[in-house]
Amino acid sequence: MPLVLSHDTDPVPDFAVVSKSPRYHDVHPTTAGLVVEVADTSLDFDMNFKRLLYAKAGIPEYWVVDVNDRMLWVYRDPQAGDYRSRQSFGAAAKVQPLSSQTAITVADLLR
Repeated sequence: MPLVLSHDTDPVPDFAVVSKSPRYHDVHPTTAGLVVEVADTSLDFDMNFKRLLYAKAGIPEYWVVDVNDRMLWVYRDPQAGDYRSRQSFGAAAKVQPLSSQTAITVADLLR
């Protein structure tokens, strides 16, 4: 489902963690705690255009899975239309989403 971020902006992320009641399953979410894009040919678009779009919308955490370079880019702390924190992780690294107690191995995202 798309995320309806504004009246003219509704990107369709590859994966999003949203909190909403099951009884509203037919309503598009307007925010997410985590958005993940899987990038092959879309890396530049995901790391630039979509990054700024999600930061402006206040999405607290944005991940880009770079399948070509086998890396994970993690953006956090949206401020003034961009993310203040950017980290990259190789396939052997483990990353813990802000909203979770469980770490994820980057290699598992690259399969």
